[in-house]
Amino acid sequence: MIFPFVSVDGIRAGLCDVERYGNLIIVTELKENTAMSVTNAIEYIATQYANQHGIELNDLVVVERYDERSYSPTRKSNGHNRESPNLSLVKLKVGVRMGRTHLTSPEWEFINDETLRVLRWAHSLEKRYEIPEGQCWDSLRQAVRL
Repeated sequence: MIFPFVSVDGIRAGLCDVERYGNLIIVTELKENTAMSVTNAIEYIATQYANQHGIELNDLVVVERYDERSYSPTRKSNGHNRESPNLSLVKLKVGVRMGRTHLTSPEWEFINDETLRVLRWAHSLEKRYEIPEGQCWDSLRQAVRL
């Protein structure tokens, strides 16, 4: 789903692709985005998406992806491999600024395709079998020590 977001300056609108699996979102940079990059705006994108879709900030799991949709011949790749997807699990903290709760302090941890498949599977199980949201993820996180 194409998701428009507001950059940190509060003026420029950006575009990214967001796939949702329960409380897991996969945010992909798009070459059509002319605003702040997904990497530089990930906490704003995640906060805006969670607020618009009724996801508790503490429960949100974010993966950042760069793939073939992210690059054009004139756009820098910022060290990402254009040939295969570049995936990172983004760890965010919940903070309060000026009376508003938001996500902050992103930390990236590279993950591989298999880890992403497991994350999707775990979050789809929660929805399919009506497992309380976050419970399957908590068990998975303990098992693989994410």
